[in-house]
Amino acid sequence: ANTPVPLGDCALLEADGIEMVLITLRNQAMGTDVFTQLGCDLAAKKIIVVKSSQHFYASFSKVAKHVVYAGAPGAVTLDLATLPYRKARLPKWPIGAAAA
Repeated sequence: ANTPVPLGDCALLEADGIEMVLITLRNQAMGTDVFTQLGCDLAAKKIIVVKSSQHFYASFSKVAKHVVYAGAPGAVTLDLATLPYRKARLPKWPIGAAAA
């Protein structure tokens, strides 16, 4: 079952054959119902993209053949070594030599 998540006002938009779900409250895609309740047929899609760290996986892995993680700069990066630690004594797992 999908977990209820506050999303605010929601809309499914289509532009040049690409469907996008827009929400007014900042949140992650916890389940596929974020799309399906707005009429998006996920089974008919070649690619599904969600901006989420890991919360999406339980629901979306059931409809996706592959899951690809994409890193982006910022505080929630996949590569912890890129963060500008100022007070942490390194190396410390999972950062630096201790992670190897």
